Amino acid sequence: MQAPEWHAWATGGVIVLATVAMAARRAPADAALLVALTALLALGVIEPASAAMGFADPAVLLIGALFVVAQGLRDAGALRGCVRWISNAGFGGAAQALVAGASALLNNTAVVALAIPVVRDAARRHGVSASRVLMPLSFAAMLGGACTLIGTSTNVVVNELWLEHLDARGVDRPGAVWQFWWMAPVAAPAALLGMGFMLLASRWLLPERRAPDEVEGERSYAVAIEVNTDADMVGRTIQDAGLRRIPGLFLSAIDREGDRAVAPGPDEVVHAGDALVFAGDVAAVAELLRRPGLRPLEDKPNATGRAAVVEVVVPEGSLLVGQTVRESRFRTRFDAAIVAIHRGGERVGGRLGDIRLRAGDTLLLWTHEGFHDAHRESRRLLIVSSEPVRNGRGAPGRAWIAGGVLLLLVALLGTPLGVPKLAAGFGCAALMVLLRCTSVASARAALPWDVLLAVAAAIGLGRAAESSGLADHLADGIMSFASHPHALLAVVALATVVVTQLVTNQAAAVLLFPIVVHAAEAAGARAEPFVVTLMVMASASFLTPTGYATNLMVYGPGGYRFGDFARLGAPLTLLVGVACVVLAPIVYPF
Repeated sequence: MQAPEWHAWATGGVIVLATVAMAARRAPADAALLVALTALLALGVIEPASAAMGFADPAVLLIGALFVVAQGLRDAGALRGCVRWISNAGFGGAAQALVAGASALLNNTAVVALAIPVVRDAARRHGVSASRVLMPLSFAAMLGGACTLIGTSTNVVVNELWLEHLDARGVDRPGAVWQFWWMAPVAAPAALLGMGFMLLASRWLLPERRAPDEVEGERSYAVAIEVNTDADMVGRTIQDAGLRRIPGLFLSAIDREGDRAVAPGPDEVVHAGDALVFAGDVAAVAELLRRPGLRPLEDKPNATGRAAVVEVVVPEGSLLVGQTVRESRFRTRFDAAIVAIHRGGERVGGRLGDIRLRAGDTLLLWTHEGFHDAHRESRRLLIVSSEPVRNGRGAPGRAWIAGGVLLLLVALLGTPLGVPKLAAGFGCAALMVLLRCTSVASARAALPWDVLLAVAAAIGLGRAAESSGLADHLADGIMSFASHPHALLAVVALATVVVTQLVTNQAAAVLLFPIVVHAAEAAGARAEPFVVTLMVMASASFLTPTGYATNLMVYGPGGYRFGDFARLGAPLTLLVGVACVVLAPIVYPF
């Protein structure tokens, strides 16, 4: 039975409102999409059974299993091998290729998090600004992730929607091998073209960003460190205390009883209670704080003494965004003290407690050694670097076992063994726990509930768009000015890029899927080239730092400004889009 006309209007209005809320950063994606789905359910536009199907969709369950597998690799220390390869490759095209290859099989957020300090150190050794290498690293991770079924959760979701579409049309499902690799003939050449373009053009399109307080080419922090009475430097001159020539640090001032001595001389005597103001990089600050009797001025006596210095980024959608440091109760929530804040590559001045946090802010934390393991999967913070880093603490010596489980997963999904995808994903996730590559608690913490809820709700909204007739109306509208298949494919690529900038890439792909398929059928063309273009372009989030988690992770360490991403990302997006429009019909003819 055909749905009433108002159902399509109601569905379109609700989806637009949800998109506006997400684009304006008024609500996180999972909350906005769940509210939208609830509204359509209350209006009677979608049946309860259809609305709930997304929460039991095999794609959602498989995404959860893949995150557990990735957690096992990380806990067992298997990802450190990738880091060694990247370190040996340096920071150019070879490093990009390794990151892209690793991201095709692993969580690209984890790969980039481990690669950032390695690539940044390599760039410093070669006298190259980090801003020239970190953004291409993030983009390479996205391009590589689009090449296989398990490279990104977006591919998992779209592939499952495509299989359900084939079932509804009475068409036999393709085999497991085809499902694992079918996006690669389009995505892999696009990735190679993209990385080649970045290798050639980044030197001209990417500016050399350096913060005003950089030391020896490394982005640095200004940190006030208090001298306690038990410090060995009390009563000694700056020269005798060894504070003049600390590698990576510069003593810029001493605050004493309300007075500041700028650029103190070597004969200045250090007193108990002095606040020494240093400019330095993360590793240098961590090394200094290992000296007895020193602690960051922002720290309090009751804070933990198991010292670690951690660099984190506030991601888009974090509950911390819009709150001042004081309002966020940061110390209580995370058992960590903020000692410095960078924004857009520059240190934010003023009282730390009064600074209002924004997405993309980079925070330097004074915390305990367990912070890295406790919050590495947090959706409120993205860990960029940690001194010291304790990778694989819970499962030492099991890197090879975890790597074997990953190879088993690839064999089950990418070779004709006939094992269902969900069984393969759940089985390998269980093996990671049973073989003690990760713990139950760590596996549970690895589940990205915000992503899973957003995808599940988006699937329900996609079903509403199809059942209400909205997808047909939008497909007819697209056909009115782009009836030729190639022109239609170009419109699909453009629409995917636009919507991906407004909402998450998974939600964009799910919401556009029914429209894309209906438009292809209306044009009398096969849907495969349109669906694979949707997959690849949904991962092409190159235009803004908030478009993808890895972009935010390199935003602060690279010292970038917001518009820097479009300078390299816009031509890269155009290149990848053209590659899809040209290659997709060749691989999968209309």
